[in-house]
Amino acid sequence: MTLLLDIDLSFFDRVYMGDRVSDYIWCIGIIVGTLLLKRPMANLLTRMSSAIATRLSYSKYRGKIRSMLVKPIERLLQTILFYVAIHQIDNFLDHFGIKRFIGIKQKMNIKLGDILDHVFLFLFIIFLTRVITKFVDFIYYLKMGKAHQQKDYSRMQLLPLTKEIIKLVLWVVSIFWILGEVFNVNIPTLVASLGIGGVAIALAGKETLENFFAAFTILSDKPFRTGDTIKQAEIEGVVE
Repeated sequence: MTLLLDIDLSFFDRVYMGDRVSDYIWCIGIIVGTLLLKRPMANLLTRMSSAIATRLSYSKYRGKIRSMLVKPIERLLQTILFYVAIHQIDNFLDHFGIKRFIGIKQKMNIKLGDILDHVFLFLFIIFLTRVITKFVDFIYYLKMGKAHQQKDYSRMQLLPLTKEIIKLVLWVVSIFWILGEVFNVNIPTLVASLGIGGVAIALAGKETLENFFAAFTILSDKPFRTGDTIKQAEIEGVVE
């Protein structure tokens, strides 16, 4: 009995292509478990995140939360767990790769594990940004609903603009993150180059930018509201 147990346990410690049998089993187990449990775990994380973000009743907004957050969180969670699973067999993956010759003597070896690391990092950044932007959409939905109830027309005009600016900033940050970490682009040099181009664009669209920031200032400072009557010299009208 003892001998049989020793043989069974020793099987899991056998090494094939650099990794133990137990590592392969862990990899397969995590992948299968992820496919089976990703939806329940995503639902749980959605409920927890919404409860932290707002004190409102979860059941009241369950449908809206699910439609906005569950799918992005599910994909993000699946990417993270697949990454953990693949890293159980690092040595096995390092047996595969691409060899390229640079010049006559220099040789570059790109391992499959390194390629997968960059792919998973790319997907992680994309899905994380999607989760955050969908969370911004959900907060916008709650705030806009409150503005409609209170008939706050200024907030109803300001909220869509604020939401789009936040989402634009998030995607810009994500793009720079991907360029720097996935494609190894020199971000400071890229930012400096874009800065020169940005100055040219700003000068070309000066009036558009002035109108944009003026509208944002008016909506945030609220010197007048929708429905107010304004008279400027000989011009008089109602704010719409």
